[in-house]
Amino acid sequence: MTTTSRGNSKLDTSDPLGFFTNLSARLLQSELGLKLGRIQVWPTNHYSPAVHRLLQVSANILDSTTNRFNDSYPYLPSVFRPRFTNDGQTIYICGYEEAGPAALTNVWRDLNDPADRDALQEGDYVHGIPVVIGAKKGFPNFNEFAMQSVFQITRRLQLTRPSVSAPRSTWQTNQVFIMGISNILGVELWNSYRSNYPRTMHIVVENNIAMQLTNDTGFVLTTSVNLPVSLSVPSNAWTGYNALASDPSFQVPLLTNVVFLPDAGYQSDLPQFTTNLNLAWDTSQTFPLPHWGLAITNRLRLFMVDHETQRLLNFLTLPELSGRRDLSEEIRDPDDALGFNGLWSTNRVNGTFPIGILNQIEISLGNLGGYAANCPPRTPNRVSQVPAGSFRARCLLSPRGVRSVRRVVASRPMLASPFPAGWPLPLLCNEAEPSSRDATARAFAFPSLNGRDRSHPLRSRLHDFRPIIMINSSQLTRTSQACLALSGKLRRRCDKRQP
Repeated sequence: MTTTSRGNSKLDTSDPLGFFTNLSARLLQSELGLKLGRIQVWPTNHYSPAVHRLLQVSANILDSTTNRFNDSYPYLPSVFRPRFTNDGQTIYICGYEEAGPAALTNVWRDLNDPADRDALQEGDYVHGIPVVIGAKKGFPNFNEFAMQSVFQITRRLQLTRPSVSAPRSTWQTNQVFIMGISNILGVELWNSYRSNYPRTMHIVVENNIAMQLTNDTGFVLTTSVNLPVSLSVPSNAWTGYNALASDPSFQVPLLTNVVFLPDAGYQSDLPQFTTNLNLAWDTSQTFPLPHWGLAITNRLRLFMVDHETQRLLNFLTLPELSGRRDLSEEIRDPDDALGFNGLWSTNRVNGTFPIGILNQIEISLGNLGGYAANCPPRTPNRVSQVPAGSFRARCLLSPRGVRSVRRVVASRPMLASPFPAGWPLPLLCNEAEPSSRDATARAFAFPSLNGRDRSHPLRSRLHDFRPIIMINSSQLTRTSQACLALSGKLRRRCDKRQP
């Protein structure tokens, strides 16, 4: 006698958690050889994208068969969150449970922190381990995280002599480095559907940005800033996608500037930064050139919650959005470059002066590239005369006429600015100005591009009996972005300001 059996074509969703865990366990075992109740996440993290895909498939199959939380479109999704156990300092996912309205109140743990590992409870959240949300139509979602980091460095030079008649062998050249670092970052959400979102949504975003500045002399500067933001969008206020709109259907709950290092002088002998620039001069005559590195890590988490039911609609945890920069390499000019092209060349002449410093002095003397920028427009052919009391004259050289000087502009206006005047970034250029003491080289930054805040024209500020300050600076930028969906408003804002 031959018999055949046929499986029931109807999925049994009367026990949603049992359906999700049974199907997930079978898929994990057959595809990856893993047990659902024994997925190791520390010290080795076995929760891979492949694991999450299989769990997502299980949740999607469940939610394709039921609309169990509300009676009207859009139908709220099922949410399953992992539970954890600490087995002799090895952390595992020991199972899943349905996430209810209290899901936002659970504690977050960082498994890299021994104290957090010891305090871990089954229901805690772990950075980098997501919940599983079934796929449903009609909901806005996370679109993009973007960050732009701006590094600015300025070198000032100071030439001194003991007396008016002192021989050149007794003259001294001092230097100071002035540095500033700032970051702008933002999070963007997108309603990609044509219709307005009909329900009230509560959005919670929190980003922790950790920054570390180091050099090869052992200096370390570290800081961490937490940026929590919450936003409620009323029903039908989140518009649907319209390609003709200027900012179609985007929400930017987080967009802020974080200043890591306000402009400060580096004291290489201590070492430390100080805002009292008079204390930062290096008079050792060795002209140290520290090798600078910058590391930035962002830890982002996001909740999108239905206001009426307090159920999760979207969840995101990105624990390691990291980047490292070799700042010294970014600013370094080619070896043996001359004039403006070699202001940051690090090669040394006979093992003493860096070529960049010699170029800065030669520009101040009018021998390379000219003498002063921003000659008044009324000056014939934009040509100026180096006055008798100038830097050149103080170096016992005769005055000379010079051609107009091209501005040293490192980049176009950037999105991030460490200056209180805000956007766009100040225009940085070479210029001369008077000083009542030693001839010095320093940075000169206009707080805006339209010139309204600039000081008086150069010619009106020069006096024959005073020495001259030669100014030069270099500024570089880099944008770090993590884009997990289609680009939108936040991306366009950054693209418009990239060099």
